[in-house]
Amino acid sequence: MGVDLVFRDGGYFTTIQDLGRWGNQSLGFCISGAMDQFALKIANLLVGNDLGEACIEMTFKGAEIQFKGEALIALTGADMSPTINNEPIKQWQTIKVNSGDILKLKNVITGFRTYLSVKGGFDVPIVLGSKSSTPREKIGVFGGRAIRKGDIIRANYNLVNKVELKYFQLKKEYIPKYYDDNIKKIRVIDGPHSECFTKRGIETFYNSLFSVTIENDRTGYRLEGPTIEHKVDAGRLISGAITTGAIQVPGSGKPIILTAEHRTHGGYPIIATVATVDLSVIGQSKAGDKIKFELIDLKEAISLLKKESEFFKNFCVYVDDFNLKLLNVHNYYESNLFKEMEV
Repeated sequence: MGVDLVFRDGGYFTTIQDLGRWGNQSLGFCISGAMDQFALKIANLLVGNDLGEACIEMTFKGAEIQFKGEALIALTGADMSPTINNEPIKQWQTIKVNSGDILKLKNVITGFRTYLSVKGGFDVPIVLGSKSSTPREKIGVFGGRAIRKGDIIRANYNLVNKVELKYFQLKKEYIPKYYDDNIKKIRVIDGPHSECFTKRGIETFYNSLFSVTIENDRTGYRLEGPTIEHKVDAGRLISGAITTGAIQVPGSGKPIILTAEHRTHGGYPIIATVATVDLSVIGQSKAGDKIKFELIDLKEAISLLKKESEFFKNFCVYVDDFNLKLLNVHNYYESNLFKEMEV
């Protein structure tokens, strides 16, 4: 017995996303997945799901959803002024909703993408190992398209006859800050095509401030700023494999950061690649945001990724069928990252 989520408004661009469709780029399928994987993972932890369970990703303007059944939910990521039955609710914490409740989100205040998790995950098709929707490839629930008014998605868990619900919230110091007036420092690894750029071009890339343009989506982010100078005839290459976070510089000299639904190959030289831990920062950026690139080496990028991995390993998540405990209490107090809420 599940819970139906009835969409009274689909928002601006709302899709189902998990950690992505890995291992299929050789077949021409993009990875897809959440643009902010940190927010998605925390949303799942708060309701006792596996880290990589699918969530609802909302961009710029949130959805309006009525719940047909009781559910345990969490909202993370961008602040979209969420309410339940017109009463404000907080993000980054566990929330119980009752049958008939209406969750409504508005335009973003800070950040760009909000994530909604529901305990038990969503009953949607798994294609090539992932529940992620990819509109361009027409893969996922509703043929991969964005969610619309009138759509219904079922969650796989129901709270009926469950007792002793526990509620948790992420400690304030671990909640990312999405302030619009700050310069976003994005750590990158050099290359792999840095030899295609002049010394002046490379200095321009690392010493300049760039702005996110209105041409940004789940495929890539075009940036505005000083022109990055190529060496003669180095503006195009023979097409090769590309990865999420690659920063291509076409003949115009304006960089493009490739994101979750980038194509599997491309022919523009890549001046640098975003460190995996900072991809979520890109995913929460919107038009007008300022970006400055900071060069780090591969060893540091791996160290940062390991540190983030350890952050999540500190939580031993499990589901107790009788009392719905969400976190291993011993590890919860040991890590001191979450705190239990008084209800």
